[in-house]
Amino acid sequence: MNEIETYNEQVFLKNSQLQPLIERNLHELEQIQIRCERENLDRAERFHVYGDQHKKHMQAVKQLDAERAEKELLDYIAINLKSGEWTHYEYWLRLIDIFPSPRYIEYLVEILNSKNKDYLHYWAIEYIKYMEPEISDPWLPELKKLADPINPDWSDEEVKNYFEMLAWMDEDAEAFFLTLKNSANPSASHHINLWLETYEADRQEDEEDQKTNT
Repeated sequence: MNEIETYNEQVFLKNSQLQPLIERNLHELEQIQIRCERENLDRAERFHVYGDQHKKHMQAVKQLDAERAEKELLDYIAINLKSGEWTHYEYWLRLIDIFPSPRYIEYLVEILNSKNKDYLHYWAIEYIKYMEPEISDPWLPELKKLADPINPDWSDEEVKNYFEMLAWMDEDAEAFFLTLKNSANPSASHHINLWLETYEADRQEDEEDQKTNT
């Protein structure tokens, strides 16, 4: 990764504009849980209360300075690539959608090369998958390199999501998958062969449609 500095995590969190919002949101969620149990709210009522708090938190996040928020997220990722902690990463990574930037993808690829933390890799793949093509497409060669060997920390669900991402991004994904069909990783081999079967089924369906229309 290029131009990543070393940051003091305590100083970073002290100066962060997002961290106080995360702490406030977590406090509010604790209070909501207490209220739900005290008032014995049913599932629908709980969904409504938690939903209102989520909207309130996101509205506050959207008021942050965009340039500073982008820098904070990049700093956060840099710190946690080193520490492996990834505390509250689900709140931090949401900045990717709220404050889009082409600078994120390099850091997300670094995350995919790192040790896993819960569903961290799954969400890194998700954010790459839904980035604008002009941002993600230039990174396709680097993303393909992750296929061999597959990061052993990835869960089966993350492996599945990774190959789905490649299928969405690459018009020639089938040719690439053919080179990997005998992967030593059982999960990778399974999902690759499922995609190859899908491509073959689609071809047969197209052939049948052509016969029907002639």
